[in-house]
Amino acid sequence: MTAALASLGFAAACTSVSGLATDEPNDAGTAPTAEDASSADVAYDTPANGTEDAEAAAPTTFCKGLPGTHSFCDDFDDDGAFAASWSGKSQIGGTVGRVDGGVSAPWAYGAIATVTATNLKLEKEFLQTVKSVICELDIRVAQFGVPRTRILRLGFASTQTSQYYVEINLETSSSTFNEYKEYAGGGATSQGGALPVPAVGVWRHLKLNAILKPAPVGGGNPRASVIIDGKEEAVVAIEPPTVDITRAILELGVVNGINGSTSDWKMHFDNVVCDVL
Repeated sequence: MTAALASLGFAAACTSVSGLATDEPNDAGTAPTAEDASSADVAYDTPANGTEDAEAAAPTTFCKGLPGTHSFCDDFDDDGAFAASWSGKSQIGGTVGRVDGGVSAPWAYGAIATVTATNLKLEKEFLQTVKSVICELDIRVAQFGVPRTRILRLGFASTQTSQYYVEINLETSSSTFNEYKEYAGGGATSQGGALPVPAVGVWRHLKLNAILKPAPVGGGNPRASVIIDGKEEAVVAIEPPTVDITRAILELGVVNGINGSTSDWKMHFDNVVCDVL
């Protein structure tokens, strides 16, 4: 099957980039608004008792200000340990940690590669029967490295496959959105297509929507889409396992395995929200 891919539009550059932050006190004010799954702005209710009550009721972080219940949210702005709500992290060939200048103040998550063969990432695991996953986040290339690196992967586990995932890869001259399936009994298939290369220093709001079992979540065929700043830019007709998927895992960072050279990559991520059904 082929992927239907369109051009991406990018927003204006945001705040400047600095190095990894220490565990400083959180002096953030009211969190900015955020897109929900339908790309509409979230509006916070203002108390009727005036300005003082409104300030007192204002959410202290992006995640605390989100309406409804979500499977996972991290804005990296809490004073506690970095990535405490994630399932794991890897720091081979560089560092992962807080960086200044997030979309929601004061911090974002930065993956900073310093040597070859990097494996820098945060992982979030969802142990449940999985029919669909929607993950939204803000993402920025602070600095391109060499050559290609994986910045996002959404993987799924089943008895039918030894590996199954969709992912976004990036290099200075190209970017791709791919599906890969490796069968438990041997053999593998892959498909995908090209995406435009983002500009350095530009925050983009990215939404990845993977519908694995269409019948209970909208009908149609299994599909995965990438939405940038509210506009659907890529759709892939995926071929997920036909048996139950029992686990999903999100990976964000700079990853290129043991044979790659990913020095000098600097990726920033902020306001990660996932809903798993």
